[in-house]
Amino acid sequence: PISGPITANAWKDGLKGQVQQFPELYKEGECPLTVDGVNAPKMGELYKNEDLGNCLEEIGKSYSSFYTGRIAEKIVSTVQTLGGQMTLNDLSSHASEWVDPIGVDYMGKTLWEIPPPGQGVAGLIAVKNFEYVESLKDGLTSLEEKHGMIESMRVGFDVARKRIEDGAVIDAEEGLPKIKADFKFDKSMSSGAPDKTSCTVSFQTFDSYGNSTSFVNSNYMGFGTGIVPPGLGFTLQNRGAGFNFEPGGVNEYKGGKRPYHTIIPAMVTENGAFKASISNMGGFMQPQGHLQLMVNLFKHNMNAQEAVDVPRFCIRDGTFGGMVCLEPGYGEEEELKAMGHKIGEGSRSLFGRAQVILKKENGVLEGGSDGRSDGSAG
Repeated sequence: PISGPITANAWKDGLKGQVQQFPELYKEGECPLTVDGVNAPKMGELYKNEDLGNCLEEIGKSYSSFYTGRIAEKIVSTVQTLGGQMTLNDLSSHASEWVDPIGVDYMGKTLWEIPPPGQGVAGLIAVKNFEYVESLKDGLTSLEEKHGMIESMRVGFDVARKRIEDGAVIDAEEGLPKIKADFKFDKSMSSGAPDKTSCTVSFQTFDSYGNSTSFVNSNYMGFGTGIVPPGLGFTLQNRGAGFNFEPGGVNEYKGGKRPYHTIIPAMVTENGAFKASISNMGGFMQPQGHLQLMVNLFKHNMNAQEAVDVPRFCIRDGTFGGMVCLEPGYGEEEELKAMGHKIGEGSRSLFGRAQVILKKENGVLEGGSDGRSDGSAG
């Protein structure tokens, strides 16, 4: 069953705006990812995807099918039919990597992120920068805290856009020279302008043995490319859009290379032990959400659900100044404007969808799930 209205509406929009843009891939009245060959499933409606079920059974027997077998052949032939350059060798030569996370300390906790080409380092830089801002005064006002987090995030994105690419090694302190040189409590800086995007699925788990998982998955831009290879039941991802298409630049588009990636599952430890599992889906909102969750949880000692529910800011694409969208209830909008921040509005989905599992001092686990989406904690 389709769990809620947000999922149902996004499915309907993605079907019309993406999947149905490739009518050459299916017969009239047989559009994939529909309940009747035409329409998207509605909230509460049962949806069956036999093609995807068959693929998963096949992969369960031999994952090589996805990279060298029937599924791979279907993917490649579909892409080539539409004029793409993909070959079977692109799939068969793929190799996943186990990577070491990168982290920074804040309020006696350590926030861990995936290294580049993921954008987790943007969040780490922001956390480190904000820690510096906090050191400048003995107790920040509410306005100073909001201003300081926004400016810290600007610098995080500034470094991210200039440095993140496949294989890059970036230290979380790379943003400190800029924040130390340019930060002012009464005036905004201008750095970094992330694009608006929100298209992701996440879950956080913790089992009886103390193992935790922070999982985020996305095919980008809603239904990715919108391309559904006949008989497979899933859309092809569109992560190549994260490349820089200017020759010679950082994150330049090349074969065999991973693009700048928005997905960043995260963990928090305390003295080497599990403290929290967090995510904040929503494209470039993700590192901004991680910064705000860290401050909410460990500076203001909010419980998991409170930390998720608090109104957020989001720096979104628009101008060199980096327009800041404030969620209703965030507060002090006029004061931030007076500092030079360009303030805009955004739909609720712009601010992402967070999930948190927090381990309390007594060992009790708290869960928080975002009302900005259809998820739940339990």
